[in-house]
Amino acid sequence: MSPLPILMVLQLLSPQDWADTDWNAESMVVSWYNQGTKTASGERFDPAKMTAAHRDWDFGTKLLLINPDNGASVVVRINDRGPFVRGRDLDISKGAAQKLGFTEKGVGEMLAFVLPPDRGPLADLPIPASRDS
Repeated sequence: MSPLPILMVLQLLSPQDWADTDWNAESMVVSWYNQGTKTASGERFDPAKMTAAHRDWDFGTKLLLINPDNGASVVVRINDRGPFVRGRDLDISKGAAQKLGFTEKGVGEMLAFVLPPDRGPLADLPIPASRDS
């Protein structure tokens, strides 16, 4: 599946999702990780899933991440704690990093939007590459 275009995500938001989403983007230094067996939430770590680690956000929080360098975007769900490297704000799975196109760099600055709690079409991401498919 190709990276989820930001316009596609915005089209899927219901009026309530629009109202509940904090549209103030936060710039975050993001790195990716590919190791581990169990996350802090108790889930088994799967590097292919769209998951992330943050020091404070509640497990289950969903973020829309956008790579400003290439426009790629992905929705990740917080299920772990970290990162534990100074100067980094978020660790994401290798699969999410691949969709954002920064696995070779290892670290990148991303725009992050906290999405509303599970409701509507955003609850079942990932979304197909086309609404018609």
